[in-house]
Amino acid sequence: MKARREVQLGTMLWHHPWSRFVGGSLAVVGVWVLQMLGAIAPLDHWVYHRLFHLRGERPWDNRVVIIAIDSVSHEGFTQKSWSRSPYIQLLRQLAPSQPHAIVFNLLLLQETAEDGELAAAMAASPPVVLGVSWGPNKQPLLPAPRLREQASTLGHLFYPTTSGGFVYQITPQMGDIPALSLSLTNIPALASLFPPQPSDYPSFWINWQGDIGKIPTYSFKGVLRGEIPPETFRDKIVLVGSTATGFDTVMTPFNLDNVGNGVHVQAAVINNLLQGNNLKVWGEGERGLFWGYGLLGMVLGGVLTGQSLRRFVSGVVGVSGVWVLLAVGVFYWDVLIPVVSPVLVIGTVSAIATLQGYWIKQAQSHYHQQYDALTGLPQRSLLIEQIQTHLAQIREDEQGHFALLFFDLNRLGEINAHQGYPAGDHLLQITTQRLKELLNHNGHAPCLLARMGGDEFAILYPQVTTPDPVLHLAQELENVLQQPLSLAGEGVYSNVSIGITFSWDVMTSPPSSPNTDLCQLLLRHGEIAMYQARVQGQSSYAVFNAYLHESAIALWQLETDLRHTLNSLSLNASLGLNQPSLEREFQLQYQPIVSLKTSKLQGFEALIRWHHPKRGLISPLEFIPLAEETGLIALLGRWVIYKACYQLRTWQYSFPNFKHLIITVNLSPIQLLQPDIVRQVQGILEETGVDSRRLKLEITESSLIANADHAIALLREFRELGVRLSLDDFGMGYSSLGRLQNLPLHTLKIDKSFVQDLTTSGDSTKIIQMILDLAHSFKMNVVAEGIETPEQLETLRGLNCDYGQGYFFAPPLTVAEVETLLTHPLPWQQIVS
Repeated sequence: MKARREVQLGTMLWHHPWSRFVGGSLAVVGVWVLQMLGAIAPLDHWVYHRLFHLRGERPWDNRVVIIAIDSVSHEGFTQKSWSRSPYIQLLRQLAPSQPHAIVFNLLLLQETAEDGELAAAMAASPPVVLGVSWGPNKQPLLPAPRLREQASTLGHLFYPTTSGGFVYQITPQMGDIPALSLSLTNIPALASLFPPQPSDYPSFWINWQGDIGKIPTYSFKGVLRGEIPPETFRDKIVLVGSTATGFDTVMTPFNLDNVGNGVHVQAAVINNLLQGNNLKVWGEGERGLFWGYGLLGMVLGGVLTGQSLRRFVSGVVGVSGVWVLLAVGVFYWDVLIPVVSPVLVIGTVSAIATLQGYWIKQAQSHYHQQYDALTGLPQRSLLIEQIQTHLAQIREDEQGHFALLFFDLNRLGEINAHQGYPAGDHLLQITTQRLKELLNHNGHAPCLLARMGGDEFAILYPQVTTPDPVLHLAQELENVLQQPLSLAGEGVYSNVSIGITFSWDVMTSPPSSPNTDLCQLLLRHGEIAMYQARVQGQSSYAVFNAYLHESAIALWQLETDLRHTLNSLSLNASLGLNQPSLEREFQLQYQPIVSLKTSKLQGFEALIRWHHPKRGLISPLEFIPLAEETGLIALLGRWVIYKACYQLRTWQYSFPNFKHLIITVNLSPIQLLQPDIVRQVQGILEETGVDSRRLKLEITESSLIANADHAIALLREFRELGVRLSLDDFGMGYSSLGRLQNLPLHTLKIDKSFVQDLTTSGDSTKIIQMILDLAHSFKMNVVAEGIETPEQLETLRGLNCDYGQGYFFAPPLTVAEVETLLTHPLPWQQIVS
């Protein structure tokens, strides 16, 4: 009756006169929200590219040329990282031809002994523009002082890119520094080249002329060799920048397959400045779009609501067509107006107006209350109804016992984070289909499959007399859900944790107990068993019993203690130095890593230990998975990196002979999910003063397999920062050898299980030799962990292994023990010698 009254009330409201405008209002708000969430951006990108292709290519201004540091030229720069000689020679060769200006789309930040000579060459040249970048604290990274003083002007190199790597516009001004290309208009000697420009650009949208490959481009190396006639550059604006593949790459509407570089962006902007034809964007800014679409939606809603189907369709098609034709037409005059959002407003208004009298009905409302919209499965409420029905039947005839299986997909959160919620939804749909096929075709009793919410499912297994068929089904579930799923062309693995409870476990309650209470108790038992299965392993099942209940309570208490301890870790304060409450419980120990060729100390691996105030020392195997499961590993991992770097810097000051030491820190797969992890590490290095080359981050093979593309991109950022990278437990069967050669790694770490079998198994020797050959062929070094005997050490030396660690050298040491080690002759050197 309540649902019926709600439907009647909703129908009455929709029949009021003002309801004609509700459809337009909802459509506008919905499209505006989609715009804010970025959901419309991919369609806007597609329309943007189509408009350029419909208009066709235009000739590039021949007054703009590029001197490209291409892949051939780039080799000369990598040999001497900060040498100014190539630029000095370039300026001297270009000066006689008198170009209008020479613009360096690159950074000359570090001071060198050649700066004076380069400054002199700049003074004897036409106007020279130098690039500016921005540091992590939003501070400008300016050219070296002598070069900055001699430059005609400075310009920043920043330009925003879309998620697909496309460049649509540049940022005209950052602070008081204009964009590199726009800074040319501030040089008085070049004023006659440019048409009158606005005093300030709120934004500058690039009007791409055509294929960037048609911009006159000459090899930097070729120019230095004199292969290009000097007259080529007379009265030109010369852009100097990298076009080597992999450096500063961008994409344009005309170059979807062959990417360009930042220097092409600057060339395109200068073309627009010379010709005065940058794109003018109508309705730029969310507020202007909102009110424009609001007016459109309200008018359309008022006009279309209540019209006949023929008028309705013709009106929608007509308005949409006129808008699209208008957008195409004005683009020929370098004006860009939105297409997707207005058409979506039109379509949404149309849909709402069509369904306005039908979408609030009792049957639909009842259905959506009991069935999941994404998967079509029964929801929690319907499952509870079925459980209550079965419990009542058991009360009546003491027959009809059943089981509940609770399970969740352990990787759904990661997939949502890296591939987006649509990918996660697709995973849920595929999983649902597999579960339905399993239950329908494997001869099981007619089970009820329900989605409990998020990544959790439940199965009600009726007519159970023994646990065997239920346990068999749990094993089948585990096998089916472990199979890889194809998402975006890649195989994705999603493990499962299954909790099982039986109805006879709760039927000992007094007969007067309501079925509802027993139902909630069953649900709670299933969730407890599922939680225990998750703790046992990433792929397992557990049956509820009283011990499980107690274990779950203990785990929850441990999680509470972990949260309480880590709450003292303030991310806004100086990490480690002012955290006495944290350091009372968590300490780092350091296990030496030794060169097997020289027996010299190469560094340490930092290992965390938790001294619980009541339970004593807790194994990392117990609390690290718990920290990862709860997300607390992000705080704990950041503190570990800081503490290890801070300690390394302290030892470098106290023991100058050991400044070469490298500190190795394990990086959790959960930390790789953090979008700012590279910035976090960079901030810690800056705060502690540790050279980035002295820090090595150790990752596991499984974290690479889980989110390969995202993880590899992060590793490349770390390598560009200078941080060393190590792959832990290599050889355990996950990594693809074909992918290994593309990983930006410095070190492979051989799992200790292979080392321990060296003296008893010839297969281990062959495997280690193969790993060593593979790593050395990829210019990586190798660390063997778990060395405990002189025989293992000698065998690894004979196999040409680079480094080792293990109890033969030393166990994990406290800070005081490390400092004792550093002040005395290294004990293993005496043993080895």
